[in-house]
Amino acid sequence: MNKIFMIVLLTFGFSIQSLLADSQNCKFEYDPSQTKLEWTAYKFTEKTGVKGTFDKVAVSGTIKSDSIQKSMASAKFTISPSDINSSVPDRDSKIKEFFFDLPKNQKPIVGTLSDIKGNSEGTAFLILNLNGISKKIPLAYKIDANTIIATGEMDLVDFGLSKGLAKLNEVCLELHKGADGKSKLWPNVSLKIESKFKSSCK
Repeated sequence: MNKIFMIVLLTFGFSIQSLLADSQNCKFEYDPSQTKLEWTAYKFTEKTGVKGTFDKVAVSGTIKSDSIQKSMASAKFTISPSDINSSVPDRDSKIKEFFFDLPKNQKPIVGTLSDIKGNSEGTAFLILNLNGISKKIPLAYKIDANTIIATGEMDLVDFGLSKGLAKLNEVCLELHKGADGKSKLWPNVSLKIESKFKSSCK
């Protein structure tokens, strides 16, 4: 009888603990100091990745909310092409001059999110405005605790950047030659956005 009583008591205790955990009121808030945007461009016929970032990503429109998804639903990203950083200064200067056509073209890169679906894993669209052209880029995301990682791929041709890509490949002709001796700069760019949110639970 005592054993049965103890089992019931323990079960009741675990149930109460679970209810208390579920009833926590947590709020999530975007933290600009904990956000990284990584891009990967590809060269050579064998498609070797070249990684880089942007030194500054301005984000506005975020709200403090009970989920990371809701917090980011109205976010707006603004990036200046002049802030590109591939960790090689000479390469960066060529990307700015021949691909982005700086300083003549000073149009910022602007992005917003739409159709965010899912919980700890899900999908969304990045509506990206680049070179005066707006396109939807599918994203897949995962949330672990307070961190969200979203990944996707864009095609530079979709944004009317074929000429800039060709110019960049021309000035970097020898640097883009792979094992087969052919110079190749791919139009595909992979994106990875990682952000850690501030959280407070009651």
